[in-house]
Amino acid sequence: MKSRHIALASVSLSLFAVPALGHHSFAMFDNSQTVHLSGTVTDFEWLNPHVWLHVSVRGEDGNEQIWSFEAGSTGQLQQSFWTPDSIKVGDVINDVGFHPLKDGSNGGQLLEVTKADGTYLCQGPECRERQEQEAAAAAAPPPEARAVPSFVGLWQRDDPYMQFMPPAEGLRGPPGEHPEHARDPNGEDQLPFIGNPADPLLLPWAAAAIEDVNNRVLVEQETVLPAHSLCWPSGVPGALRLREPVQFLQQNGLVTIAYQRDHQVRRVWINEKHPETVTPSWYGHSVGHYEGDTLVVDTIGLNDRTTVDWFNTPHTEMIHVVERYRIVDGGNTLEVRFTVTDPGAFTAPWSSVVHYRNLGEEAVFNEVVCAENNKDASTGRDYPVPMADLTKVAF
Repeated sequence: MKSRHIALASVSLSLFAVPALGHHSFAMFDNSQTVHLSGTVTDFEWLNPHVWLHVSVRGEDGNEQIWSFEAGSTGQLQQSFWTPDSIKVGDVINDVGFHPLKDGSNGGQLLEVTKADGTYLCQGPECRERQEQEAAAAAAPPPEARAVPSFVGLWQRDDPYMQFMPPAEGLRGPPGEHPEHARDPNGEDQLPFIGNPADPLLLPWAAAAIEDVNNRVLVEQETVLPAHSLCWPSGVPGALRLREPVQFLQQNGLVTIAYQRDHQVRRVWINEKHPETVTPSWYGHSVGHYEGDTLVVDTIGLNDRTTVDWFNTPHTEMIHVVERYRIVDGGNTLEVRFTVTDPGAFTAPWSSVVHYRNLGEEAVFNEVVCAENNKDASTGRDYPVPMADLTKVAF
C-alpha cells in the first residue's frame, strides 16, 4: 500500500462542505493509497449512517481548500473508543490518515487521527488492539501509585560461607577459588579463602594483589581479614556476604537497606538518576526502580578501599554494580542477582547470585557494634597511630 503525506498550514471542519454521498459502498475510495495531512479542527459531525470530518486546507498559495472525510457509523466508532466529544472545535490535529477519493476530489475514507495532545483515534478491527492498550494505559495509576513488591522482614544469608554463587547459564561467574585450595562447600573445614590469581577475569595488577594475599596467608601464616571483620564498611557487592541479617525500609522515592552488622546503611533513590559527579564513598550512590516483582539497584561512586569477595579481590573506583532483588519460594527466600563491571580490575563484567532466608515474624534486629581499629582492610597492614612525644609534654 502506498502512503503519502501532505504538509498543510491549517485544517478546519466545515458543515457546508459535506458532499451529498449518503449511504453507499466504499468503492469510490482508493484503498491502495494512504494520504496524511495536519491542521486545526473547526467542526465534527457525529451522524448516522456515517460520521463526517471536514477539513479546510490552506495551501502554499494561501488559498483555502475544503476536504471531507467519511468514517463509519457512530456505533462502529464507539467500538473503537470514539465519542461525540473525541474531536472538538479548535483541536490541533497533527495527522489525519485516509484513503483518497479515486476521482481526485478533496476527500476520502477516514482511517486515523492523531491530535496534538497525543490522543490517537482510529476505526476498524485492525486498530482496536492499539486503542485497548492506550485505554488501559490511560486508566493505569501513575508509577508512584502502583503496587511494588514488599521486602518487609529480616533476611539472612543461607549458606555457611556467604560466598557468591555461579550465575545463570551463559553468564560469566565471579573470580574463582584456587583449585589447589578449595574449601568444603558445606563449611565443615576451617581453611582460609584462597583466590586464583590465574583467573582470566583478573587484570595483571589485580592478579598480583591476589597472589600477595595468598603468600601472606599460606607462606607467612598471616590472618588476612575482610573489611567488615576490621569494622570497615563492606561496600558493594561486599555487603552481600555479611553474615548478619539485613532489613529493608521502603518509602516513596527511597529504599533504605540496613545491615545488622555495625549498623551499616545504604540508601537507594527510586526513579532518580545518578548525579553527573559523584564523590567516591564506602557505599557510593545508588538509584533504583521496580520492574514488576523485582527491585533493581544501580550503584556507582564506590571508593577502592574495600574488596569484592572473601579472596580479597580488589577493585577500582570505576566499579559499577547492578543488583536485582526478588522474593521467591513463596516468600521464604530473597534472591539477589547482581552484575559487576570494573574495567580497571576485570577483563569482563561478571555476575553472581546469593540467597537470603526469611527469619520470620519473631526475628529481632539486634545491635552488632564493631570498634574501629587502625588496620587497613585492603592490605592487612596497620596504619600508624599518632602518638604524642611525651618528652615534650609538661606534666
